[in-house]
Amino acid sequence: MTLQHAQQGLRNYKVQIENIKTLFVECSEGIPDLPLEERGVVLQCFTWILERAYRHMQMRTLGGRGWYLAEEGETYPRQLVGSFHGQDRTVPPRVFLYRGFAATTVQVHRGPCLKVDLSVRMIQGQTALAKLTFFRDLLISKHRDNSLPAPTKEEVDSHLQMQMVGRTCMTKHNHIHYRISRVCIDMDPNSTFPFEEGEISYAEYFQRRHGITLRSRQPLLHCPFRGKQELYLPAELAFLTGLDDDWKAEREFAQELWNGLRHDPAEHWRMQTRLTGGLATAEEGAALREWGVTVAQEPLRVRCG
Repeated sequence: MTLQHAQQGLRNYKVQIENIKTLFVECSEGIPDLPLEERGVVLQCFTWILERAYRHMQMRTLGGRGWYLAEEGETYPRQLVGSFHGQDRTVPPRVFLYRGFAATTVQVHRGPCLKVDLSVRMIQGQTALAKLTFFRDLLISKHRDNSLPAPTKEEVDSHLQMQMVGRTCMTKHNHIHYRISRVCIDMDPNSTFPFEEGEISYAEYFQRRHGITLRSRQPLLHCPFRGKQELYLPAELAFLTGLDDDWKAEREFAQELWNGLRHDPAEHWRMQTRLTGGLATAEEGAALREWGVTVAQEPLRVRCG
C-alpha cells in the first residue's frame, strides 16, 4: 500500500500479519512520534482485532457500524416476548430494540484509547412482505368502504411505492441494511438473474446459498447496493427499520419506546463494564491476548476545569 506523507512524499508500505505485532510494540512505546497516516494504520489494526473479540462475545453488527447483543432483543410493546432471531410469531411485536456498543479506537495523548458509547438498533417485527400485504389490503378496504371499484393493478402499485420507496430494511440472513428503491410487483422468486455461467432463479439461489425456502407469490424489492444496481430482495427476507407514522402518533407506545431508548449514567456504566469485562475474560478476550493487547477495566479519567 502507499501513503502520501506531507514532508516525505509518497511512501510505500508492505503490510504483513507478522509485522503488525511489531507495529503494536512501536505503538505502545511511541505512537505520538509516528506520522498521522501511520498512526491511522495502527488504530485500524486495533479495530480489526477488537472486532474478532466482539464476535467471540456473540455480538452482531445488525447492519450498522455498532455491535449489538442480538440474542437479547427487547420487544415493544412489552406485553410480547421474543427475538428477531427466533421463530416467527403469529402476532409479531411492532419493534425489537437491541442494545449494543458504538466502540471505536482513537488516539489520545497516552496512546490508543477504546472509545465506547451505547447504541440501540431498532428493527420492526414484521417482514416487508407482511407490510406490503397490509398496505394492499388497507387500500382495498378503503375502496370498499367508499363504494368504489376494486383498485386496479396500477393503483395498488402506486400505493405500495408511496408507502415503501425510500425506507430502509435489514435482511435477516446477512444483517445488511438496504434502501428500497422500488417495489417490483411484476417480479417474484421465480424470476431469474445472471449467475456464474448462466441464469438462476431467486428461489433456487436462496435455497442453494442460504438454505432458505421462499414463498412463490411475493414481490421483489429493488435495493441498489454498493454499485450493484440490479440487486433484488424477496420481500419476506427484509425487515423494515424505524417507525411507521401512525405509531409515532400513539402517545402510550411512543412514551414506552422512548423510555427504552434512554440510558441514565448508571446504565451507561453498567453496559460499558459489561463490554470491557467481557474483553478481559479468558474465552472472549482470547483474540486480544493473541496480539498482546489488553483493555483497561477503568475508564480514562479526564481533568475538567
